[in-house]
Amino acid sequence: MITLLIFLIFSGSFFLYNTSKVAILSPHFQIEKWMQQHNKTSNSIGLFLLVFCLASTIFLFGLGVGIFIWTLLLMIIQGTLIILSPIKAFNYKHGIALLLLILVLELLFI
Repeated sequence: MITLLIFLIFSGSFFLYNTSKVAILSPHFQIEKWMQQHNKTSNSIGLFLLVFCLASTIFLFGLGVGIFIWTLLLMIIQGTLIILSPIKAFNYKHGIALLLLILVLELLFI
């Protein structure tokens, strides 16, 4: 379940990152082009995903721990996204491989 939360927080952050006017954007994929052309819709989707993840973590872990885990995940994911996106060190293949690795580790140790 934590892997799903990580993926949704990353997706929400990626939607919000691609609507930024300050960031260095490069539309390599069709979804990135769509996000950059439809700012209001992408902002709404990104905010909805982040609020949904916040509500999910609060439901799973309780109020204090849920907010703490969500904040921690949000800082880690957004920091990584902001650092690695402009230098093109991160692509979808890396993201899928990392997601699968986290999913396997979560399923093995639960």
